[in-house]
Order: sequence, then structure tokens, then C-alpha cells
Amino acid sequence: MRASRPVWPRSLIVCALALSPALPGCGARAELIVPPFDAAPRPDVATPDASLPDASQPDVSSPPGCMLGPIVVLKRRMEPSFVLSLAAMNGGGFAFTMASGWMGFASPALVTVDDALVETAATATERLETVHSLEGDPRLYTVTSQRDTTAGAPIEHAFYQRNPRLERQPLGRLCADCAAVDRPIAQRGATLAVPIGTGALDSGGAQLLEAATGALGARMLAMDLRAPAVIATSEGWYAVSQSAGGALARALFALDGGGARVLASQMGFDGASGPWIVRTAGDGLAVVGMSRGGGRTVPLTMNVWNSAQTLAAGPDVAITVGAAGPTSQGLSVASSAARGLIAIAWGEQTGTDGAGAWLTVVNERGRPVFEQQLASDRAANAQSYTVYTAVAPHPEGFVLAYNAWQPQANYAIYGRVVRCR
Repeated sequence: MRASRPVWPRSLIVCALALSPALPGCGARAELIVPPFDAAPRPDVATPDASLPDASQPDVSSPPGCMLGPIVVLKRRMEPSFVLSLAAMNGGGFAFTMASGWMGFASPALVTVDDALVETAATATERLETVHSLEGDPRLYTVTSQRDTTAGAPIEHAFYQRNPRLERQPLGRLCADCAAVDRPIAQRGATLAVPIGTGALDSGGAQLLEAATGALGARMLAMDLRAPAVIATSEGWYAVSQSAGGALARALFALDGGGARVLASQMGFDGASGPWIVRTAGDGLAVVGMSRGGGRTVPLTMNVWNSAQTLAAGPDVAITVGAAGPTSQGLSVASSAARGLIAIAWGEQTGTDGAGAWLTVVNERGRPVFEQQLASDRAANAQSYTVYTAVAPHPEGFVLAYNAWQPQANYAIYGRVVRCR
């Protein structure tokens, strides 16, 4: 007999100010070209060009190439559960962090699964954490999540290794006077950069540390980076964040952490979820975020720089790649540079097109390879249940993880392999 779906306590209900139905979903791509702010627009960004393919039309040379695998139960709990992060591990498999509780985030855990999404190990953690893989290293790195509920406690970090159980090597305090940011860490050779904010004057950046030992190095800070995403480039550590004024603030830090160069802001990243950075082919990178939009539409914005050497200029591509609903949250982004694809996922709490986890896959020019659609079962009564998502590259394409109340296991963390040709 199917269990009745409990109703959450009022304190957990997360509602948007506008609860009108979402824009019709599948294929609802608002073709909005987003011009750079304070930067000279490039010909293929600001205006239509007859010599360029029209992104609003299907690319017949590259037919849709992704399909959803079956829904898999990653971790079942008897209470509401939330996925916090997901990372592809070196040597195969995935790691994710989660929390469960009727009164909010509690019972945190770290779980690993293989490429078929079958659990291989799990361990409880003392605090909410996000998990990250390290280049050329079988260990996992974790850091306190920004959703951690331990009042006043400093950010902590640790290494984990499967032996075959998950063994923790605590590294102690990352920083006492900074705020955690739930974005992937960056790595360049033997150095890691962990995104942080300070809570002072909207400043933020990253804390550098040695990848081998976890020993702390320089701290990189700049104004208007209150919740940054960070990535390593050939030119330095590139950081982006929603600014206090709503635009995308950008800064390029020296590789040794010794200085910051403030770059021109970009419009189109002032929505409910902060921006993500992912790699594209070669030395390029893409920034994906939400725009405020209006009414029932929340545009998903993507800016692409084909090379890190051109970051001071406007993006090579600036385009809207999807249209989320007014109760969207939990944005997550991952790239498969070898395939030239970017997966974008988010949660919806309400909407006539379906509450649950949504997904789209685009190529590096923003053209759809997998048109946005509801990737979970439709979630009932979702206004009382916040849906978070996480995506990571998979040998066959991508993995999508999300939390929801679904018929397969009621409250659980679910996953799907997204297979792309």
C-alpha cells in the first residue's frame, strides 16, 4: 500500500512570493540575447547575424543526443531528505552529501555509489558538508556547507578515503571569520581554492591550501564577491558572484593569491540562485545563472568565454538557455568538456508543468541537445518540500541527483543517468 504523504511543519514551508503557474515547460526556451554590461559587445552576441546559426532553430547537423535513464533510489530515509552536493570520483563512481529531518537539515551523511548508482559506502558526518573530488587523487575533500546549522562554528574541512569504508582525516578549521559557499572547489596542480565569503562589505574569494596535506595558504578576497564560484584558468583564479546591485561581479586573482583584477560586470545573473562556472573545450569556460525575469518566467543565462585570455572582454556567447518557473531554486551545473556539453538542473516547488527536478542539456554555444523537461516524477504538494538538484559528469553523459517525495521510495535521494551520444 502506498504511504500517505505527510505534511511538513509550517516552519519548513518554503514559498515564493509569486505562486502563479510556471511557463509551459518542454521547449519553452526564451531566446533572449543578454548583452554585456560595461563592455563592448561582440558581433555574435549583441545582434542577430545572418552568417551565424540561429540558436532558436534546431541544429540539424547535431540532432538531440541525450536520453534519461531510469529513476534510481540513491538513499532512502523515513523523513524528508535533501541532496547537498555531488562529485564524480577519480577511478569511477560518485560521492554525494545529504541531510534529513522533519524540522530542517539534520542527520548529515556522505555516500558513495558506482557508475550504475549502486551504493558502495556511507558514513554519518557531524556537520553538513559538500564533497569534492581531487585531480589525480583517490581521496575526497569535504568542507562545511553554507546550509550548516551549527551556530557560530567556524568552517571545517577534511579528507575522506575508502579503505574500503570511508575514513575521515580531519583538517580542522578552514577559516574562522568567513562564510561557506556551496560551489565546487577549484584546483591547479598542487593547490586547491575553496570558495568563501567574509560577510563584511560583500567581500569574498577563496582560501588556498595544499592539495596533498591540506595546509593553508594565502586567502584571496575582493569586493562584491559575497558568494563566489571559482575556477582555475591559465591566467589565474577566476571568481564570479552576484553583486549587491544584481549584476555578475567578476575578478581574476593571481595564481599565488597575491592580487586581484576586477573585471567588467555582466547583466543577467540576478535570480534566486547564484552563478556556477564550468569548463568548456580547451581553455574556455562558461558561467550559468538565473536572471530575475518577470511574471512567471525565470530565464537561465549562460555566458561563454572561448579562452581565459579574453576574460577582460565581453563573452563570446551570451544567451538564455532555459526558462524556469517563479518558485525555482537549487540550480546546479556540470560540464563534459570532452563532449562539448553542459547540463543544467534546478528544482521547482509549484507549477502547472510540474513540481520536481528539471533538466536541460546544451552545447557550448547554448543550443539545446536535451530540451528542458521534468526529469523527476511530478512531485505532489511540493510547496511544502524544497527540491534541490546536483549534476556531475558521467562516462555516458551526466548524473542527476535530486531530493523529492516520489512513489518509488517516498522521501529519498533519487538519481538518473543522462546518456548523451
